[in-house]
Amino acid sequence: MEYAVGQILYLILKKKQIVLPVRVVEQILRRTLEGEEIKYIVEIPAKGRRLAHRPLDELNSEVFEDLLAAREVLLTNANSAIDDIISLASRSAEKYFISPKTPNSTVLEPLQPDESFSSLGHSGDSIVEAVLDDGSVVKVHVPPELKEAIS
Repeated sequence: MEYAVGQILYLILKKKQIVLPVRVVEQILRRTLEGEEIKYIVEIPAKGRRLAHRPLDELNSEVFEDLLAAREVLLTNANSAIDDIISLASRSAEKYFISPKTPNSTVLEPLQPDESFSSLGHSGDSIVEAVLDDGSVVKVHVPPELKEAIS
């Protein structure tokens, strides 16, 4: 990616997951027999209201030209981290507190459509909700001829 001298960029630092604004202050073009290489020197905010100069490629970050793109990446990362935390809590609850003998409806897994079930041809079936002894609510496909018997 090429940047202009004076251009403001936004970095997401990989270790800290923060957004850091920087300004390109120098573009270095190096030509060798192997080809060309472009490096950038950027100004970054430092302590004491000063600016420090650092090579862009040494900052261990993702580079964005606008804040909107950086925001999208941060939201994706945050959602992924939240999903990991919830999944870990669910696995811990199952491991330490839930046994096959003691059903618990607080640990929920997302429902996934079962393609094998939907392919069985239940076109005329009705869906009936039933409450089990432990308070769980289930949905059952009932053929039309049995629907009248349970109504």
